[in-house]
Amino acid sequence: MTGTFPCLYKIKVNRDFDLAVRTGQYPAVETVVERHTPRVPSRRSDGMRPVDNRLKILQCYEAFKQTVYWQGDDNNY
Repeated sequence: MTGTFPCLYKIKVNRDFDLAVRTGQYPAVETVVERHTPRVPSRRSDGMRPVDNRLKILQCYEAFKQTVYWQGDDNNY
């Protein structure tokens, strides 16, 4: 993981968005994409190498997982 640095993205996916992506069309409704780049104690260019960066990045990842919603099988959104 040396040199890598995550950006976390959240996109609300519904049936219309899914269909637009599958057919290569623009969705009829504007799509909002939320992005988070973790703030880390060491330089971002150091990536995951410094332990303090890893700790902060993994904390952000764990918090991000709480915002993800999955209803069930592939046919439900």
